[in-house]
Amino acid sequence: TLEGEVQVYIAEIQDKTEEIDSLTTEQLKAELDIQQLEIDNQKQELAAKDADNRKNILLLGLAMLTIVIAFIARGYFRKRKTNITLQNKNFEIIKEQEKSEGLLLNILPKSVAEELKKYGKTTSKLHEDVTVMFTDFVGFTQFSEATTPENLVAQIDTYFSEFDNIMSKHKIEKIKTIGDAYLAVCGIPEAQDEHMKNMILAAKDIVKFVNQHVKELKAANKPYLEIRIGLHSGPLIAGVVGSKKFAYDVWGDTVNIAARMEQAGEKGEINVSETIYENSKHQFKFEYRGELAAKNKGEMKMYFVS
Repeated sequence: TLEGEVQVYIAEIQDKTEEIDSLTTEQLKAELDIQQLEIDNQKQELAAKDADNRKNILLLGLAMLTIVIAFIARGYFRKRKTNITLQNKNFEIIKEQEKSEGLLLNILPKSVAEELKKYGKTTSKLHEDVTVMFTDFVGFTQFSEATTPENLVAQIDTYFSEFDNIMSKHKIEKIKTIGDAYLAVCGIPEAQDEHMKNMILAAKDIVKFVNQHVKELKAANKPYLEIRIGLHSGPLIAGVVGSKKFAYDVWGDTVNIAARMEQAGEKGEINVSETIYENSKHQFKFEYRGELAAKNKGEMKMYFVS
């Protein structure tokens, strides 16, 4: 019947509707699964990119750190190299200063050298009580004619080098050499209470050395030099003269009288003035020579140190 057919048709429609609903649900689930999968993939991709980014950031940080360390290391080694260079330069400067100071002290007494370095000049000073020594070689002209120039200089150097050692031993200031003459003063630049005693002891050491050297040269049948020494005590002025090749020197009548004592002496002897005799006779033995003529000084009492 028509009603039955309608019922059947309605039933078929319901079945189709249910089938369509069922299909739609499955499709929706499938689509949702696909979307979820895509989302998961995107998350994974994002996670991978994030990991890559972190890795890149880490690598970049390491690279920057390496660069910073390299710069620090470069700066450190450069600074270290610079410090070593400066230390070497300072060491060289110190060595040169020591060398210059050594040369300066060979020319000037230490206190005078310090004054010259500090102020650029020195002041001449009066020293009230000092002892002056002059030495001279006897027969120097004949000796120079009998030997070569090289041997002459070598012999003078041998004598004067030992004289320098003796001066240092007795705290005496060497002033200068003038040809074959040797000038020294005890009691400058610093005063000494026993300047006469120290100078006499130094003179005795010089005579002893020269006599021994003469003995050796005589035994070898070689030309030799003998010594004559003069001493006098009194006041003098000491200071530095000149602006080029300056030298520490002494002036005064005491220096002149010491020179006269040497000129009026004899080989192998220490000739001293009355001043030294009167102040040292309780320490040393003397031989009175009488009153002898001294150039520009008239007659003066002189004594040999026994």
